[in-house]
Amino acid sequence: MLHEFLATNRNELIVRCQAKVACRSAPHPTPKERLHGVPRFLGQLIETLRLEETAGGLERHKETSQRGAAERRDRARDSYPSESKAHVPPMIEMFGSST
Repeated sequence: MLHEFLATNRNELIVRCQAKVACRSAPHPTPKERLHGVPRFLGQLIETLRLEETAGGLERHKETSQRGAAERRDRARDSYPSESKAHVPPMIEMFGSST
């Protein structure tokens, strides 16, 4: 299956993808993105493809991912400088919350 191919060739794929990311003109990746972005994405892709093969696995994965996304949004919102926080609630009220 595809997840097995990706897992087997993970290191080579990471090296090639990181080289392409380093050469892209815009947007420029941060050092953290350059180091961790491709491996994280590839790991998530492999796990998602693997779960698609199990009965009910992908549905459980979606639920966990949605909870994680909500937690990351909360952390990101809480990390804004205090003057930026004043602008977050009106936008949420205007467009509605996705959670």
